[in-house]
Amino acid sequence: METNTPVPLNSQEESKPTKTQMNALSVDQAILDIFTVLAIASKQKRISSVEDLINRLKEKQNDQIEACGELDYCVKRLIKGLSSTRKWVRIGFPLALCQVLRQFPQIKLVKVLEMIEEHLDPSKAGSIPEKSNFEVGKGYALSCIIQSGSIFQDKKETGKLLSKLLQFKSEKSYVNCIWNQNIPLLVTKLVFQRPKTDECLDYVWPTLEKYLAEGWNNLSPERLEVLFVCKLQCPEKIDKSFLNKNWNSEHVVNSKTHEKLLAVVKESTRGHPVIHDSNRFLVREVINSDKVYGFWKEIVEKLFHEDSHKKRLGMFFLSELLKSVKGPKQMKMFMSSQVCEMLYVDLKLSEKNMSSAQMVIDSLETLLESVKDDDLHLSLLQSLLTPVSIIKTFNAELGLFLSAILPHLTAGSVELFGKEIMSTVKGKTLFGIKVDGENLFLRKWAVGQLFHLLHHPGNVTEMVKWQGAVLQFVFRHAYFTLLKPSDILPHCEEIGAAFPVQLVQFCQNMFTKCFFKVITQKTSKTKKDANMLTAHQLFSYVESLIKNKETVKPLKDLDEETIAALLKTKKMMQKLESKKNVQESSKDISAFELLLIYLALQIFCDPQNCLDVIEDTLSCCDRALKKTKKSRKNEPDWIQVLMEVLIGMMANPTKLSRIIALNIFSAVVERITLENVTQITEILTKNASNLNDDEDLYFEGEREEEEEEEEVESGDDEGEEEEMENEEEDSTEEEEEEEEESMEVDEEFRQKVKAALGDAVVGSDEEDDDLPDLSDDEMIRRDEALVSAFRSMNKNKINKTERDKRQQLLTLKIRLLDLITEIIKYPQPAQIILALHIPLLEVRESSLRNKDEKTLGNKVTSLYQEICKCKVKPETVTALSVEEIQNKIQSLVTFSRNASSVDLIIDVSEGILSLIKILNSREICPSSKEGGISKTYPVQFQKYVLDPLLPSLNNFLENQGYHHHLEFFKNLFEKQILVFWSQNQFLLEIISDENQKIMKRTKACGLLLSMIDRKNRQIVKKSDWQTFASYFVPAIVKLLDSGEGKVKFLEQVLRLFNSFMTVDKGDNLALLPASLFPQLQKIKKSSSKDNKKLAKSIAQQFTLSFFYFSFLFLFFFLFSLFLLSFSSFSFFFFFLFLLFPFSSFSFFFFFLFLLFPLSSFSSFFFFLFLFLFLFKFE
Repeated sequence: METNTPVPLNSQEESKPTKTQMNALSVDQAILDIFTVLAIASKQKRISSVEDLINRLKEKQNDQIEACGELDYCVKRLIKGLSSTRKWVRIGFPLALCQVLRQFPQIKLVKVLEMIEEHLDPSKAGSIPEKSNFEVGKGYALSCIIQSGSIFQDKKETGKLLSKLLQFKSEKSYVNCIWNQNIPLLVTKLVFQRPKTDECLDYVWPTLEKYLAEGWNNLSPERLEVLFVCKLQCPEKIDKSFLNKNWNSEHVVNSKTHEKLLAVVKESTRGHPVIHDSNRFLVREVINSDKVYGFWKEIVEKLFHEDSHKKRLGMFFLSELLKSVKGPKQMKMFMSSQVCEMLYVDLKLSEKNMSSAQMVIDSLETLLESVKDDDLHLSLLQSLLTPVSIIKTFNAELGLFLSAILPHLTAGSVELFGKEIMSTVKGKTLFGIKVDGENLFLRKWAVGQLFHLLHHPGNVTEMVKWQGAVLQFVFRHAYFTLLKPSDILPHCEEIGAAFPVQLVQFCQNMFTKCFFKVITQKTSKTKKDANMLTAHQLFSYVESLIKNKETVKPLKDLDEETIAALLKTKKMMQKLESKKNVQESSKDISAFELLLIYLALQIFCDPQNCLDVIEDTLSCCDRALKKTKKSRKNEPDWIQVLMEVLIGMMANPTKLSRIIALNIFSAVVERITLENVTQITEILTKNASNLNDDEDLYFEGEREEEEEEEEVESGDDEGEEEEMENEEEDSTEEEEEEEEESMEVDEEFRQKVKAALGDAVVGSDEEDDDLPDLSDDEMIRRDEALVSAFRSMNKNKINKTERDKRQQLLTLKIRLLDLITEIIKYPQPAQIILALHIPLLEVRESSLRNKDEKTLGNKVTSLYQEICKCKVKPETVTALSVEEIQNKIQSLVTFSRNASSVDLIIDVSEGILSLIKILNSREICPSSKEGGISKTYPVQFQKYVLDPLLPSLNNFLENQGYHHHLEFFKNLFEKQILVFWSQNQFLLEIISDENQKIMKRTKACGLLLSMIDRKNRQIVKKSDWQTFASYFVPAIVKLLDSGEGKVKFLEQVLRLFNSFMTVDKGDNLALLPASLFPQLQKIKKSSSKDNKKLAKSIAQQFTLSFFYFSFLFLFFFLFSLFLLSFSSFSFFFFFLFLLFPFSSFSFFFFFLFLLFPLSSFSSFFFFLFLFLFLFKFE
C-alpha cells in the first residue's frame, strides 16, 4: 500500500546528529524534501523526484570543476540510505544515485568508493541483521557505480571491483544473489561498450578468464550469463579451443550438457517471478545452434513437472521458442494437449498481469502476424482444441486464446477452420475427431465461433464470399430443415445429426448477431459496398431455398401469401438495382434495399406481422421509382409511410432492427419533411394512458430477445452455452416469480373473500342448516365487501398493464431521440428546427416530474442544447414569416411561465436566442462596426424580438409568481445585449420610481446589472454608452443621497453602481458629484456588512479615478512650468554669464542658471509626493 509518510531510513539516521546531518543545514530545503519523495510507493513520483533532484543539483553545480557541497551531501546521503530496510528506499535511492553518478563527472570514483567503505562497512555493524543490511546496501551501491559507467574511469578500480565481486560470500543467500548479479552486469557493460572499454577489458581479462575457466564446476546462472555475453561479444577470446578445454565441447548446449543446464536453470528461479537473463541467452543459443528438440525434451518439458516457479520458466522458454517455430510439426510438439491444458489452468488461476500463459499468447500473436502459413496456423488451432473435452472444461480460457489469435489468421486458415466448425455444428467431426451429436454444448460453442470467424483478412471478393457462406450456413440451420441431401444447394450436401429445439433457437439468435455484425461493420473505401453485396448474396440463397421444396422445408410453414410477398420483394430489388446508377437517388435505393432484405429475413421469424410492413415498403419503393416530377414542396410522397415502418422498427426489441432503421433513416434524412418530424414528436409527447390497443403492435416481442442483443454488443461472446443456460434459468426464475406473485395475489384475494363471507366460508355443505339466518343489512354489507374484493383484483391487473405500457413507451421515446439526433447532424429547413423546440421541452418537463424518466430527460437535455446550436438551410429561412417566428418565441415564453427548474428555464432562453438568430438571418440585418466589434440592429428588428417578450418582462416585474425568470431574462440580456439595450432606460425608471414596490425595483436592478459588464461595454456603441451614463449616474446618486429603501434593495443598487464604475473606467468621471463621497462614507459606517464592502469598493474606484486625472493634470502643469522656467529665466542668466564671463558676477549668474531648473524639479517631486501620500491615506 502506498504511503507518503516520511520514516527514518535506518537506525544510523536516528542517532545523534552526524557531520552529514550538520551539513544538511546548509543545503536547500527543496533538495532535502526530495529524499522523502524517493522513499514513497508511487513509481511516477519517484521518477519525477529524481529528475527534480538532477535539475536542482545542476543549478547548484553551475559548471564548477569540483563537486559542490550539495552534490557531496546528496551522494553521501544516498549511499547511507541504501542500507535501509524500507522497501521503497531500496528502489528509489539506487535510482537516484545511479543518475547522479551518470550526470555529474565531477564526482570522483575513488571518493565514492571511500564513502561506500565508510558508511556501508559490514564490520561496523552492531548486529547480524544490520550486517546483512550493510551488505545489501553495498551490493546496491556497487551496482549503481556499474550502471552509471563511472567505474570505467579507472581500470585498476574496475579490476579490484571484479575481484571483490568474485570473492564475496555471505551467510545469506539473498545477499549473495544481489552481489552475484553485479558480475554479469559489469561484464556486460565492459563488452557492449567496446572499443571505449577495451583498455579496462584487457586489464580485467586474466581475472575474468580464470572465472570462466572453471567450466561446469559449481556453475551458477551468473557465470553462464557471463560466458554467453563474452562468447557473443568477444569471440576472439571465447573461441572453440577455450570451450573445448574448459567446457568439454565447443557447443555449450548438447545432449551431454542437458542435465547440468537443467540444474542451472532451476537455480535461476530463485528470483521468481523475474526471469534471469542467463535464460534469455540460453534460449537464443539453443535457437541459433538448432538444438531445439533435445532442449525441449530434456529441459523444458521437465520444468513443466516442477513447482510453479519452474513452470513459469518453462512457459518463458516456450514463448521464446514459439517466435521461431518451423512448420506445423514443431508447432504440434510445442503446443501438445498437456501443454495447452497447463496454459489454460494458468490462465484460470492467475491474475492477468501475473499470468505466465500471457507470455505464450503474446508470442503466438507475433508468430501469426509474421509467418503467413495456412498449415501452421491451422495446426495451432488444432492443438488448442484437442482433445474435444477440453473445450467445455476450459471454455473461458480457450476463448481468451482464440480471441487473441483469430484476428491474425490468414484467409486460408480462416476458411479451413470455418469448415471444421461447420462440421462440428452438424455433429460430424472436429479435426478428424468424431463429435457426439447429442453434445449440445459443443455444437452451440461451434455456432458461436462462426460469429468470430466473420472477420476475413482477404480482399473484398473473398470477404464477401466467406461472410455470405457463414450467414447462409447459420440461416439454413436456423430456419430450415433438410429433407434429403443435395449437391446443388450449399450446406445441404448431407444430413447431419438432429437439431434439437434449443440448438435451433441458438442458431436463430446467432444469425441475428452475425447479420448485425456484417451490416454494421466498418469498411474502408475499397470495401464500401461489401456489406450490401453480402446481404444480396444471402437473399439469393434464401430464394433458392424456398424454390427447392423437395430438398429443404421451412421450420415455420409459409403460405402462398408469404411466398408471393418474397417474390415481390425479389422483383422490387431487381428494379432498385437497375436504378442504382442514378446519382440523385442512390442513397434512397440503398436504404430500400437494406430494408427489403431485412424484412424478407424477418418473415421466417414473424410472418404474420411482417406481411403488412412488406406491402407498405413495396408501395413506398414503387412510388419512389415511378416519381418523375418533384412536388412543389420538394417532398416525396412515400416518406411518410416509410417513417411509420421505421418507427415500428425502432420499437422492435432486437437491436439489429433498430440499427437498420437508423441506417435507413440516415440515408433518407435529407428528404425528411415537417410531417415526418411531427410523427416523431407526437409519440414523444404522448402519455401511456393515451395509447390505443392498435398501438401496442409497436411493442411486440419478448424482452429476453432484447437482452440477448444487448449482450452481443458487450463484446464478450465466449461461453455461449453458459449464456443460454443463464437465460433459461432466468426465464424459469421469472416464470416462478410470476407464479408466486399470482399466488400471493390469489391468497390476498382469498383472505378478502373470507372476510366478506364471514362464518359462511367455514364448514361443509352438510352444515349449511346450522348456519344462522342473515339479515338484509348484513347480506348487503357482505355483497359490497365481495364486490370490493373483486374490484381490487381487477385493479391490480390493470395497474400492471399500465406499468408495462409506460415502460414500453418510455423505451420507444429514448430510441426515437436517436432519429432526431440523425436529423440535426445536417443543416435542416428552419420549419423542422422550429417544430422540435416545444415537444422536446415538454418531454424534459415531464421527466423532471417522473423519476423513472431520468434517462430520457438527460438525453433530451443534451439533444435540445444541440438543436439550439444546429445550423439551418439559409434558403428555408425566407419561407418563414416574422409572425411565425414571433409565435414560436411567444410559445417558448409561455412554456417558461411554468418551468420548474432553473436549468430548464435557461434552456428555454437558449431556444429563444436561437430563434433570434434565425430571425436575424431572415432580416439580414446590416452590421456597422465602430471601435472594434460593435454592432447595431435596426429598430424594426428589435421590435420584432421585443414584441413577444416585453409583456412577459412586465409581468415578471409585477408578479412574484414568475419563478426563476430572473435567470431567464439575464441570459437573454447577456447574450443579446444589442437587442435588449434599449430597455435600460425603462429598467432605470423603475429603479428610480419611489412609488414602485421594492420587489419590482430589486428585480429591475438585477436585470440592469446583467447588462453592465466588460463584454457588453465593448459591444455597445460608445455614444450609446455615454448616453446611458448621462442618466444612469444622476439616478443612482439620487438614490444614494435619499438613503431610502431596504437593505437588500440598497445592496442591489450598490452592486449596480460598483459594476458601472468597474466597466466605465473613469470615462464619465465628470458626472460624479462631490457629494457622492460623503454618502459612501456614511454607508460604510452604518449599513450591513455586504453594503460596507460595496461602498468601500466604489469609494476606492472613485478616489483612484479622481487622483489619476489629478496626477495627469499636475504632471502636465509642472512639466510646462519646468519648460517655461528653463526657457526664460535659465536662458536669461546663462546669457549674462556668457556676456560677462570674467566679471565678479559670473559665478552668481551661473548659480542662478542652475537653480531655476532645480526648483522646477523640486516642485514636481513635491507634488508627486503629496499625491502619493493622499492616495495612501485614503
